[in-house]
Amino acid sequence: MADKPVTREEKYLAYLTGDYTGEIPKPITRKEKYLYELCLKGIGGEISPEEIKAAVNEYLEKNPVKPGATTEQAQQIEQSKTDIALLKEDVKYFSDSYVTPEMFGAVGDGVTDDSDAIEQTLSSNKNIIMKDGAIYKICRAILPNATKIHIDGHGAKITADDTFSYVQNTCYGFFQFQVNAKNLTEFIVKNLDIDIKTNGILYGERITEDERHCPIFRIKNAKTILIDNCNWVVASDTGNRAILWVDGACDERVFITNSNFENKCAGNAGGVIAIRMINDLKDITSFMANCSLITDSRDELYSIQNMGASNLYSTIESCVFINHGGFINDNSTKKTIIVSTNHTGTGKLYMDINATKIEYDGQPTDLINSALKLSSTTHAHQNITMRGCIISNPYGRAIEGAFSEQGSQEYLHINADKCDIIGGKGILNDTIDAIGDIIITDCNIEGESYVSYFHPLNYTNRFVIKNSKVYLKNPIAILFVYNRKRHIVEICGNIYNGNYTSKAYKNDTIDPDAPDIDLEEIQNNVYVGQSTI
Repeated sequence: MADKPVTREEKYLAYLTGDYTGEIPKPITRKEKYLYELCLKGIGGEISPEEIKAAVNEYLEKNPVKPGATTEQAQQIEQSKTDIALLKEDVKYFSDSYVTPEMFGAVGDGVTDDSDAIEQTLSSNKNIIMKDGAIYKICRAILPNATKIHIDGHGAKITADDTFSYVQNTCYGFFQFQVNAKNLTEFIVKNLDIDIKTNGILYGERITEDERHCPIFRIKNAKTILIDNCNWVVASDTGNRAILWVDGACDERVFITNSNFENKCAGNAGGVIAIRMINDLKDITSFMANCSLITDSRDELYSIQNMGASNLYSTIESCVFINHGGFINDNSTKKTIIVSTNHTGTGKLYMDINATKIEYDGQPTDLINSALKLSSTTHAHQNITMRGCIISNPYGRAIEGAFSEQGSQEYLHINADKCDIIGGKGILNDTIDAIGDIIITDCNIEGESYVSYFHPLNYTNRFVIKNSKVYLKNPIAILFVYNRKRHIVEICGNIYNGNYTSKAYKNDTIDPDAPDIDLEEIQNNVYVGQSTI
């Protein structure tokens, strides 16, 4: 957030960019009067620097100092010259601080190619103010050379259609900031719509190292990324990786608020936001609130990855993540994750997810592994807390942990409170799967056969489910543990609906001498229906 304006001039400038909503002081100086007039009339609306310059020149031509003028008339003319000189300074001051796409020749009618003007505007390193109602059409990749991007769209829109020129192995995004802008420190965008509906400009087939670099915005090594009150939509017959792709040493914050993102691309992918942070110096913050992320395809709506040694703190508040599954069966690869947290760094990843819906509501499919997936390919910690959330994937797992040969799920922790957790159908029949620690309280759980199982772990993990309602369609057990090894199990005060036959603990074939369950407490549960527990 910008510093609170203090001086009169700072208040006027802050008012122009929407960062100040307090009382505007009565203008006194000429510069304040000019800025006040701009505040009232609106930047890019009724008044513009070009119009002011034209008026100045016209006044000078029409009002030269005439021979024989009276002293009073001469003084008035000289005063007018002084006023005009001050006005010119004001115009220069404005031009040095703010730019509009129209200054670089943009038309903004949605028909004219404004690619050059938009690229030059983004390369200005000045605050960018767009015209309300303008539609800026781009027909090629935009490669700005900038160290900062500050855009207030004022409700303007950037659009692209079938006239967009895509060059294989050259275009890695509609807006590519790390090609020329190697030191982009700030990316701040608000009140700007993106509407890209085009066919044939992105790859329909998976091409190594290409489709992953075809987002709408590709940003690398930016210190601060702020997006607010935006609506970004992309639709195509072919596939693209994401609407927003952020990677590199983003060492301050990524804030995304009050915005809607929708990816309707067919083909190999269809993600929305991917954040890959690499930082070894200080902790990083990612925050998302009051946003909706929608897709029809089969890739992550939201993927956050900590690839460094510093800790990453990610918060999601009051958001909606939905996969409608319109193109879900385009590819047989079972990798669709509606929301994912991928982790390859040595720092810890902490996620707080509150009052958020994470849901697959499309056609029946076995291509969706899980609604929320924790994936750790090294011995790195992930700690996920969810409160008041809905996590739903009726054709697979609701929550899943994953690991590779290089690592294990021993550091994957889930804490769910007052959540609705729905998953399991067909061969993917477990609601929650392969998480190291699971603590569930006051939740409603629906699934196919069982709630969870564990792979071999090398530390004592906990499975706790308390005061929850559990309904399994074809129950195997209240808990399924595969390869038991030092577990603490607490199943207390729950209501189970279904015919449960037993708890299920499978012997540890990897370590036959593994100890039994360290602590098992199963009490005060209510079983509705026949049960032999």
